[in-house]
Amino acid sequence: MNPPHIGHIRLIKNALKENSKVILFLGSANVVDEKNPLSFEERKYILETYFKEEIKSGRLVISYVDDVNDD
Repeated sequence: MNPPHIGHIRLIKNALKENSKVILFLGSANVVDEKNPLSFEERKYILETYFKEEIKSGRLVISYVDDVNDD
């Protein structure tokens, strides 16, 4: 999800249709580079603009996972 695109938005919308609550983890939250051009905060902001009501109601929670370079 770096950057989030319409396919990601559709997946999240489908998850919200099928579940009462969705927790979304954005990976590589501590990395900004050529493969991850947007920071966690920038990606979170983009998603917040699409899902204002779901976040406000607590149906969607956005959190993060740092990249520790260890699979």
